[in-house]
Order: sequence, then C-alpha cells, then structure tokens
Amino acid sequence: MLALTLALIVVAACFNWLEADVFTHYYKVYCNILLDVKNETVRKALYGVEVAVVNSTDDIEERLQSPDSVFSALRDELQRNPQIVGFFACFEPDYYPTEGRSFQPYAFWSGNRIDTMQISRTGNDYLEDDWYGRALAVDSGYWSEPYMDDAGSGKPMCTYSVPIHDRTGRKVGVFGAGISMS
Repeated sequence: MLALTLALIVVAACFNWLEADVFTHYYKVYCNILLDVKNETVRKALYGVEVAVVNSTDDIEERLQSPDSVFSALRDELQRNPQIVGFFACFEPDYYPTEGRSFQPYAFWSGNRIDTMQISRTGNDYLEDDWYGRALAVDSGYWSEPYMDDAGSGKPMCTYSVPIHDRTGRKVGVFGAGISMS
C-alpha cells in the first residue's frame, strides 16, 4: 500500500510539473504574440505620422507666402489626417517680420473641431529647444522625446519633424506632427 501511494505521489508530481512547464511555455508564447501585436500597432501609428508629415510638407512649403496661409495649410492637413493630434510649423528668427522674432503656428484637435494658436506667444521659445535644432539639421525626419504638450493639446505626446524649405531651397524652419502617447 505504501509503495502504491508513493508511486501515485510520484506520478502526480510528474504530471503537476509537466502541466506547469507546458502552461508556462504556452503562456510565454501567448505573451510574446501579444507584445508583437502591440509593437506592430505602435510601429504602424508612428509610420502613419511619418507618412502624413512627408506627404504634407510640399503643401506647407507651397503656402509660405503669409502667416495666414500657413495656418490654413496646417488646418487643411489636419482635416485630412484625423489620427494626428496636431500639426505645427516653426520658423527661423524673423522669417515673418510682422510676427516677431519667432512664429510657431499650431493646428490641433479640440474635441471634434480644429483650433489654432500661435504657440510662441505663450512664452514657449522653440528656438532655444534642442529638438528644433536637431530637426532643422537633418535632411530626413526627427522624432522628439516624449513630452507633455502644455501649450496646445495638454496631452503627453511625441512629434515627428522635418525641415521646410522656401522656393530657393533654403531651410526656413521645421514642420511636424504630434501623436498622443496614449
């Protein structure tokens, strides 16, 4: 009887160990699949922002004749890209003399409507920010570090920026789009 009980305990322990090992293996596989899906979702969202910015840059560059036309272009691009939290442009010092040293138009979603503002009037001096210099220096795009958008949407965001050029090919500023970190 003792030998039979001992044998049953050994068999039960083996089944328990085997079940735990198999469960752990399949749970790890399941978690890796979930992570791959989330990773692909994030990658797709980031790529969508990059494509939206690249596709919109020509429109922004064609409408540099006045500050109002830049605001209009930003609103138009945001209307075409509802997944974007906001589009912005930042210009080199005194590019638009009537707007002062710095001009940073921003169009963003506020509920179901598009609002605009001139961010540099809120005390934000982008000309001193590291991201502006980096985005202006590259020939392709630049992803910012995550930040809290206190000046516009009020959301934690990350932005993708590219340099913008005037008709002569000279870099005159930075154009970009923000995506919510959520």
